[in-house]
Amino acid sequence: MGTRYIAFKEKLWYKTVASDIAKEILEESDGMRVVATYCDPVMDIHTGADVRTIKDTFEDCGVPMETSINNREHYAHAVHSALVEEAEPGVPRLQIYKPGCPYLVKTLPQQRYDPKHPLRMADHKDDHAVVALAYFLISSGAMEHKSAPASKQLPKWMRPKEKERFILGRDNVRDHR
Repeated sequence: MGTRYIAFKEKLWYKTVASDIAKEILEESDGMRVVATYCDPVMDIHTGADVRTIKDTFEDCGVPMETSINNREHYAHAVHSALVEEAEPGVPRLQIYKPGCPYLVKTLPQQRYDPKHPLRMADHKDDHAVVALAYFLISSGAMEHKSAPASKQLPKWMRPKEKERFILGRDNVRDHR
């Protein structure tokens, strides 16, 4: 048993400046309780020069980001596991709200395993939404399985009452001592 995850909103940007994207993210998420924003580790590459990274630009505009893991084997495992697991019987762990995430719904079935590396998700021109989903699943701890808490001993008043014990031969037996 685990927690349910519902993808309910997606945004795509093409040829847009990072600061404009950050402003739009803030506007779109107004009123939401956003805990974390995950990004591709490439956004935080430091070349050794004193240069601001794309991640720095987002953070300067008010969108704190955490870099995720760039590993296609992890992507495939995380997404596949989230799709097949149930949060409770009959309830999928991952649900996707189609009107809010049309690109993800359209492109998720197009993803395949890499034939040369069977555990890896193959590159695909439309894998951006699936990779973003994988960033969340990997980095947020969504894929961690937590064991059920150890049961504590029931309080005395909740324990079933013991019936009077019957000992065979206790009654109607003469003691010849």
